Amino acid sequence: MTQGGGLRPAGGVSDVDIEMLEHQNDMIVLLDGAGVVTYSNAAAHRQLAYSADEFFGKQIADLIHPSDIDGAFEAIEDLYGGAEVTPAIFRVQRGDGAWMPVELSATSRIDRGPFAGSVVVVGRYPGDHDVHMRISQLLTEGAPIGKAIELIPEIGRWRHPDRAYLVMYEDIDGNSAHIGSELAARLVREHPGEDTPWAQAALSRASVQFEPGEFAEDLRIAAGAAGLASCLAVAVPDPLRGSTAVIIEWASTGGPRLSVHRYAVRQMSRALSLVLHWRRHIAELERAARSDGLTGLSNRASFFDQLDRRLGIHDRGSRADDDVQSDGSELVSVLYVDLDRFKVVNDKYGHSMGDEVLSEVARRMSRVLRERDVLARLGGDEFAVLCFGLHRVEEVTAVAERLLSALNSERIDADGHSVSMSASIGIAFAPTPPAPGGSDSLIDLADRAMYEAKTAGRNRWVIAGAP
Repeated sequence: MTQGGGLRPAGGVSDVDIEMLEHQNDMIVLLDGAGVVTYSNAAAHRQLAYSADEFFGKQIADLIHPSDIDGAFEAIEDLYGGAEVTPAIFRVQRGDGAWMPVELSATSRIDRGPFAGSVVVVGRYPGDHDVHMRISQLLTEGAPIGKAIELIPEIGRWRHPDRAYLVMYEDIDGNSAHIGSELAARLVREHPGEDTPWAQAALSRASVQFEPGEFAEDLRIAAGAAGLASCLAVAVPDPLRGSTAVIIEWASTGGPRLSVHRYAVRQMSRALSLVLHWRRHIAELERAARSDGLTGLSNRASFFDQLDRRLGIHDRGSRADDDVQSDGSELVSVLYVDLDRFKVVNDKYGHSMGDEVLSEVARRMSRVLRERDVLARLGGDEFAVLCFGLHRVEEVTAVAERLLSALNSERIDADGHSVSMSASIGIAFAPTPPAPGGSDSLIDLADRAMYEAKTAGRNRWVIAGAP
């Protein structure tokens, strides 16, 4: 026979005590000196999927995940001893066999009566853990990074809903972005000086805490008028941008000190660091998918994507995604570059030497092109250049001359050897109106012109269709 959700009848525990425990939202479990469950409240039954009788008499060590048990008992001992510890999260096996994270939030020991020596353990489902899981899900599903960062202030607000949390970071385009408390964001926008906590954290790449007397006068007045007192700013390195993101927490006037809530800020910092590192990882994967592994230039797929986009803009007579308009006379051209007698270098000196030559060729050609020109390695010793924004054929052929000069102006020293290098270049212009075949047709024209240049003696350029 059980009462009050599993408490065996015993002196020293009143019906009033049982009623109070039964209406708590936190999970409350009573353990005897051997770690056996002697009582569990309704919240524990509901969240852990055990009935009162199923829970009663269980050994707590059998419920905790083997990897977490040492830390769980250490946390219980620390809390019982009065130590201020970081909230401990460990996994407990539910009645349905699933593992559920539980945050140990308090313990106490009963000193008198029949339950003397027993321990009361209070736990709760960690809502911030749920936010972490939602962030991880967004990242693995390929959602925009900004959507994941939007969740980070919720980690702090779940524990302290009255706190003003803000995340400052640079978006993928390098623009400053703020996520979180609009009040905190307004203070950042209106006080951009280097004497602010957020600026100091970004500059020092460390945590910075300001008490009211340490603020500049204008910021102190503005914060005070908003009911805010001290401020903690925590720096989080951004590996993609090479800058520093900052998490800001404000303490309310008359409210708990910042030190009481450092755990929430640490969790936010870890989550933001995870998201920013994930963003760099994705950027590196995307860059690798669109780059040539040897030279770092655009690869064939990337070149065709950019060519298709430029041909589409050319066909419409204007740029689709910016404010610069085409005057209708812009030339879109492809220069197909094939190195002369490169196979001899590979056969005579080996592929290692050939790779060094290709890398040097890429560097030399890059130096003589405009920033807007697209240089790609299509494969082997074949390169291509996409030129746009020029208006005369002579301007395009001047590009071809610069490429030839860059390659044969001096010998290439690599792997202990020295070789001379030249190239044959075929030039093709996108027709107006557009012809069938699009980018494939244009590349094919440039390729055939390149072979004409080789037939004519190499180290020269030929325009497709020229007499």
